Formats: sequence, C-alpha cells, structure tokens
Amino acid sequence: MIKLIAVDLDGTALNSQREMTETTRAALDKVGSQGINVVPATGRIMGLIPQEVLDLSGVEYLITCNGAQIFDLKSDKAIYENPILPEQLEVIEEILEPYDTLIHYYLGKETYIKDSNQNRLSEFMPDELVKLFYENSEFLNEEDLENLLKEHAPLKIDYRINSIPPQERQEVFDRIKSIDGIEIILQEDGACEITHNNSIKGNALRILSNNLNIIPTEILAIGDSLNDLSMLTYAGKSIAMKQSNPVLKDKVDIITDTNDNEGVSKALNSLFQFNAS
Repeated sequence: MIKLIAVDLDGTALNSQREMTETTRAALDKVGSQGINVVPATGRIMGLIPQEVLDLSGVEYLITCNGAQIFDLKSDKAIYENPILPEQLEVIEEILEPYDTLIHYYLGKETYIKDSNQNRLSEFMPDELVKLFYENSEFLNEEDLENLLKEHAPLKIDYRINSIPPQERQEVFDRIKSIDGIEIILQEDGACEITHNNSIKGNALRILSNNLNIIPTEILAIGDSLNDLSMLTYAGKSIAMKQSNPVLKDKVDIITDTNDNEGVSKALNSLFQFNAS
C-alpha cells in the first residue's frame, strides 16, 4: 500500500512552461485527499515552488535543493539541512571566478544572485526561467552577498557560464566534480547544480520516510532527470517520464507519458484506479 509519493517538479509535475496543469493538479490532489503523503522533491528551494504545489492536499513536507533540505510546511522551518561546506564553497568560487558566470546561491527559503546580473538573466538561461528567477530571487551587491555566505552556508549552488567553448566548459565541470565531498549534475537547460555529495533526493527521502515510519515498499517516486535517480531507486515503486534521461528508463518500474502530455496524471490514474481528470 502506497503511503508516500515523492514527485519531481520540473520536467515531471510541471510542463515545459514550468506550469502545473489542472489535470495534474487534480490527480495529485485526489491522491493527497486519500491520506497519502505527497512530497514534492525538487532542485528548487521553497521560494521558487509554485503556490499551487504548496496548496495540494497531502503536501506537508518538501524535499528541496536536490535533497539538501527537508522543509516542514506546518512549522515553517527546515527539519533537515546538509549544506555545502565553507572550504568547498571557497574552491568552487575560485574555479568559477575567471568566467562570466551567473551563480544562484540557495539558502533557507530563498535564492540569492549578485545584483550585477539582475538585468542579464536572459544571457544565461532559457526565456521560461528568466521571469521565475527575476521575480523570486534576492539580488544583493557583492559585499552583502559575501557577508551572507560567511554567516550561512548555501544548500545548493547553480551556475551557468556565458560564451565558453564546450571543451573548457567540461573542464570546469570536471574540476568542480573532483572536489572532495561535492556532487554536481548538468541539467538539460544548461545549469550545473552543486550540492554536498550526501545531498541527494534519495537520501532525503530515506530520512523523511524513516521519520514518518514509512518503509520503501510503501513509497512511489516519479521523476525525469538524473537528480531523481537516487529517489527512484530508493522507492519501492518508481515511474519515469517518457522524455526522461535514458539512464532512468532502465531503472524504473513504469514509464509514463511526457510532462507535456499529462504523464503524472495518467500514471496515477492507472495505479490508483480513479479518473485523474
């Protein structure tokens, strides 16, 4: 019997326009209304999660920043965090310093960006992300950002480098990957996501489910990207979207339709035998 559903957002519960359709919302809401824990598991931080996701029935906890944080909505605070260490951050910033780079620092509930990049977002990221980050990020001057990072270690860092040859881009990626205790994943939109290497969705799902006395066979996980792999393999039942990374398709129990063709609602309708529309 499924007691918890861990569902990725971008590429899974959200379509290519980064929106949740009414059909997907209704399906997840119906599952939550049956007493099943619905846990959004995302690379986003609290401040970037759509309100319609937070309002779903059954959503009491969030796995954010690829597993670096578990957030309790009832208490409005994190119950688990595993940030990047100061010495790791120092090396990462040294590697990125020579390049024209957009860096997002994820701390607490918010995303922080250097204010000199506030009006340059479109140079680094797809159009559908510009509005999201422009409206939901804190832009700080260099001194204030530096002071913030001295006081609070980031849970996750995303970076995008502008105008760099592919070989050199790969070399930067490999140098960061070689830092002891660091996890780095390249996303399809060009962002490189950096966390502590224990900060993966599967580990956060294990911690949360243990706290809720839920065992892996009572968990369903749904995702599409490499940062979902650990939670898909931890869960007793797993679903990948049709457009997923091929690595995921070889590891899951079910492959559903794409995120642009109601893949989540179709899967839930089939598994729980209700009309998701």
